[in-house]
Amino acid sequence: MKERYRIYQRSGGMFYAKDRKTGQRVSLATSDFAEAKRLLAAKNQATEQPCLNVAMAKVYLSAQSPEFLSRTWGQLIELVAQGYEGATANRWRKFAKSAPLKILINLPIYQSEAVHFLAVLDHKQAGVSTNVWLRILHNRALDLGWLLSPVLKKRLWPKVQYKARRGITAEEHAKVLASENLEDYRQFFRLLWETGGSQTDIVNLTGDNIDWQKERLFYSRQKLASRGSGRAALANCPVFRHGRSSEHTNTQDTSCRPSKVSAMKIRTKEQMSFEIDEDLAWRKRELSLFLATIDGARGTALTGLARAGIALLYAHWEGFTKRRVAFSSNLFLQRDLLLEH
Repeated sequence: MKERYRIYQRSGGMFYAKDRKTGQRVSLATSDFAEAKRLLAAKNQATEQPCLNVAMAKVYLSAQSPEFLSRTWGQLIELVAQGYEGATANRWRKFAKSAPLKILINLPIYQSEAVHFLAVLDHKQAGVSTNVWLRILHNRALDLGWLLSPVLKKRLWPKVQYKARRGITAEEHAKVLASENLEDYRQFFRLLWETGGSQTDIVNLTGDNIDWQKERLFYSRQKLASRGSGRAALANCPVFRHGRSSEHTNTQDTSCRPSKVSAMKIRTKEQMSFEIDEDLAWRKRELSLFLATIDGARGTALTGLARAGIALLYAHWEGFTKRRVAFSSNLFLQRDLLLEH
């Protein structure tokens, strides 16, 4: 049987292999005749016995690195996760548990083919984030030498196409305000509208974020804090249009303080209803701020805050119940006295 490739040498001294069927010429990248003969024999053997060629490749690879044949994509995912922290780590863990990635979890990396990656990208639950994170995973395998060549060439990857995004309109903002009954939440939505900040960034604002003398509002975007940026400053913010009352000049946060109205001062049903709503509102604000603090905690700090949260939640439940009973009892008692007179 005639061999498919033959060897020849060009005038520059480099040896080439010529395909007898197609006429294509491929450089063997050597001017040493003995090495060129070995490379030519390997090419001919690969075309004659492809199954044997794969087995021999495994032998060579295992001799170079015993772990090469046993490494899976799941192991690489765990390795990459160690380099992330915070919100990025949470997004990576979400990607690792996603349905599309289950196709790769237990697959040995050296056995990966384009069909495997395309199956992940074509999964019904795969989206833009799957495309982005899978590229990162693929490139990390190449950087570590766990992949000898790209599974998908760069031009074969599906284009990342983000959905169109838009901000809320003035009409939609007005509908949100109209649908909210609590004034505190309406003020919160107004602040979001005027500053353009995220809910987490704005809920963490305190009096220290405001310079009343220079009329500046400062805050940091948590999304960009890990990159050393994200500091924002607003001038002529509508929050300054209401003047500098004593409440504004006080740098302490008074939004989460209980009402000091005594139950003995309650005279009407409407007054009682108002005070109960006010009492419930400040308790909700305090719990919301505490919840935002827990969201950013990790490890032992998260455990400690969770335990403190249970005590705080019970204290608010007990306090609200006692105050509501006190308001109601006092109002009913006053009505009974009036009936007696």
